[in-house]
Amino acid sequence: MIKKETVALKRFAYDEIKKMIINCVYAPGYLLNEHELVSQLNISRTPIREALNRLEQEGLVRIIPKKGILVSNISIADFSQIYQARIELEPYVVQIAGPHLNREKLLHFRERFMLETDDDDRMEQFATDTAFHTYLAENCNNKYIYQLMKKVLDENTRVMISTRNKSRIDNACNEHVKIIDLLLLGDHEAASQVMRTHIVNCRDSAVAYFLDRTKM
Repeated sequence: MIKKETVALKRFAYDEIKKMIINCVYAPGYLLNEHELVSQLNISRTPIREALNRLEQEGLVRIIPKKGILVSNISIADFSQIYQARIELEPYVVQIAGPHLNREKLLHFRERFMLETDDDDRMEQFATDTAFHTYLAENCNNKYIYQLMKKVLDENTRVMISTRNKSRIDNACNEHVKIIDLLLLGDHEAASQVMRTHIVNCRDSAVAYFLDRTKM
């Protein structure tokens, strides 16, 4: 029988390593090693190895024998596929989740997006962005769409952080406020259209950033 402590350690290792990958603490292309993870998480190698195997299955890392653990890079093909999925799914999510959204929760997100931020607050803004899109997916009353959106949004967070652009972040906040205002009015169709425009703008900004980096 597997001890609860063992299960808890496996879950802890998986959650912590995945969180650091998604938030680009371990940036795309970073080469990790087990010793580093043991030291940082202060747990044994066994739960870490199991967490890494799971993360490799999810495509977030690649285990290279005798070298280390490579955090998966994000290619322009990845950008394209992430945003293609978002453009197809999220406008629909807005429409079906709209009637089930809590007014106070929407107002809370609106307040967060209205805050002026400096470079030191960007990570908090990224977290608010992901939390808002996740909240919409959670309320679409379709567990399969939610599970797919959760995976897409995890990858999208890596894209946002690794291609950070101050003007795009500020514009994205304004677009989120427009979406929320329409949701508060109950105009789910218009909110859906603004969501699609928002995702297209995010895609174009991310691709432009990627192409500029490849020219360097």
